[in-house]
Amino acid sequence: MMMTLLLLSVSPALAEPATLEEEGLEPSDSGLVQELESEDEEALPYLVTEVQLGRDLYVQSDIMLQGMNATHVQGFSTPRSWQLVEEPEVLIRFEHSAALLVGRSTLTVSINEEAIASVMLDGTNTVNGELTAKIPRRLLKDYNQLGLDVIQHVNESCEDPFDPALWTRVGLDSSLTFFHENAEVEGELLDFPYPFFDAQGYGPLQLALGGGQAFSPDQLDAWATLSLALGRMAAYRQVEMQPPVVDFMDAETGVVALGTPDENHLVRELVDPADLAVGQGYVGVFPNPERPELPVLVITGGNAAGVRMAAQAVSSQDRYQLLSGPFTVITEMGEPTPPPSRRDPMPVPDEETFTLADLGLSHRTIRGFYASPLQIPLMMSGDVKIRVDGARFVVDYGYAANLDTRLSTLEVRLNGVTLRSIPLDNEEGEQKAQLEVELPHELLEPTSELEVVFHLFPSEFDPCSYIGDRHLWGTIFDTSLVELERDYYAMVPDLSLLRHDLWPIADAADSGELVVVLSDDPDPMEVTAGVQLIADLGRVSTGDAASVGMVRAGNAVLNEAMEKHVIILKGDSPHSTFESLRTSGHITTVPGLVSQLNRSDQKLFSATVGTPYGSIEQALHPQNSQRTILVFQGPDDTGLLSTLGVLRDSTRLLRLSGNAAVISESGHVRSLDVADQVQIGSIPLMSRVQTFLRSSWPVLGLGVILAAILLTALIRKWAARRGGQA
Repeated sequence: MMMTLLLLSVSPALAEPATLEEEGLEPSDSGLVQELESEDEEALPYLVTEVQLGRDLYVQSDIMLQGMNATHVQGFSTPRSWQLVEEPEVLIRFEHSAALLVGRSTLTVSINEEAIASVMLDGTNTVNGELTAKIPRRLLKDYNQLGLDVIQHVNESCEDPFDPALWTRVGLDSSLTFFHENAEVEGELLDFPYPFFDAQGYGPLQLALGGGQAFSPDQLDAWATLSLALGRMAAYRQVEMQPPVVDFMDAETGVVALGTPDENHLVRELVDPADLAVGQGYVGVFPNPERPELPVLVITGGNAAGVRMAAQAVSSQDRYQLLSGPFTVITEMGEPTPPPSRRDPMPVPDEETFTLADLGLSHRTIRGFYASPLQIPLMMSGDVKIRVDGARFVVDYGYAANLDTRLSTLEVRLNGVTLRSIPLDNEEGEQKAQLEVELPHELLEPTSELEVVFHLFPSEFDPCSYIGDRHLWGTIFDTSLVELERDYYAMVPDLSLLRHDLWPIADAADSGELVVVLSDDPDPMEVTAGVQLIADLGRVSTGDAASVGMVRAGNAVLNEAMEKHVIILKGDSPHSTFESLRTSGHITTVPGLVSQLNRSDQKLFSATVGTPYGSIEQALHPQNSQRTILVFQGPDDTGLLSTLGVLRDSTRLLRLSGNAAVISESGHVRSLDVADQVQIGSIPLMSRVQTFLRSSWPVLGLGVILAAILLTALIRKWAARRGGQA
């Protein structure tokens, strides 16, 4: 793979910052970035960003601090693109037990193990308590730790460290507020996906298509390649596509200008067509000419093949070795490979036996009386069925010395059901022990969770004397083994299976067996919807050879995609593939003006819909009963992008079922089940036999008895003949 590198220097010029008092700066209540205009026209605008524990740091529940001495550590980062102009602030919202002893109970906040503020826990802050403090900028690093420590007492002398009155709850609306400005973009491909995606930042990767031109098949192919890679780069933070922009001054986020200079006028504003040769690709990062703090990614070339090659280069996992400088000219490109998945933890691998390390989980040690359970998500595709007696969990663990061997235990749970509990009965502790647990196949679902819980108590426990709990520990090693014997089959159409990592479309993307079909002549808003959809697939995709095609509608599309799963995006533009499926009765017309629902060629419902909402519908591929068609429909192109939002909303995703669902503008979901299901995949003979024997054991027992009686009779008859009595 060969490339020619051309370098261009970009030197940002920063204005002198004004003070916050001069600008009247206040934190934003909404938590969104708030831009404040300076009275000095030469000064860059200041921004205030509120980072909440729940919304931005993905803490899933209130933080409970229990016991006499409890600690919680929460990680947070300082975005690379932020230039702090004042000390950040931390706001801890809390409530605590009214039984805590005044004068002896405190809450302390620390940054990177250095205390910055404390508050007494008394009657003034039993509810709606707040602790606010400035964070010295000298304490901050790229990645930081916010520490919450409580000392809690309920009696002067004799008190039980497990007294339920010893608690403080920290709310998810606790926050960190940063006062900053964004520097002008310095074009450097070596840092890609920065500055479009800051790994130390917060929120989704936000981008907009730039140009407003018609889209050729080669451009659609390039967009599909790029968007899958962007989805993998952003991972759990997701990609959030913004409405397309025609001019740089309209941009509120980063912009991608893709196409040849003749196809895209925004490319012409940044790249001289004379620098492009036929058969060569060009990738560049530039500051937005109108807003220098916003980046522009240019993907272009001397012709369509060059554009496609440029998109493959910037989307390949070895792009860091290939691209550098503000722009790069690509002269040759081998077969691209998508960037590695950043999912954490990873889904269950295809192998029947795997370790926690294969899921991306490392060794973990927990401490204290109220040790949190180790959670092990087992994420499988929607068509997985665990074989009878085909699952087990082998836990490699260790624990501390001087535990109370009568009370200390190790517990294993599956989906909230306790399966096994054993005593930790070695007074000297154990460095590495092992426990094997059978996992009932009836409890295992495509999305399951194992939990390993240590219940730790010190030896010679005295409820009337204070005993620290930092010396109490238990460790789970990443060599712990999971065995899952699986079959693969499912009944479709069934939209509820999308909750399992967007099955089957994400699996189809991993194997390169998925095509997204836009309208006959897609406009920028439709292409934005297609990019959003493929980026959502990239978020959950893990295959090394993953790819998705994006094409225009046409009468031959379904025949050409006979061996692929198909996704149809339908807005308000003519869509011949959609119309052929509707005319042939393979899909309904929800949410069009006329709604028709059919089952087995019998019309069940026909009506005029007053408000056309968005809809999702799944059906079988007309030419292949082992493939599916998934239709996303919106009342218009803008509404189509809104309909796709259900794929990024776990709450609404869980409400999907049946073969179709209607989605209102406010996000309500109504599922419909009016289609006959068929089986995708096959059940192996051995699994059929095991299932039959397990479910029909009374019949099997009777059969064994009858067989024994018959065998006894035959033996007696044979013995009689041998004795000459026949």
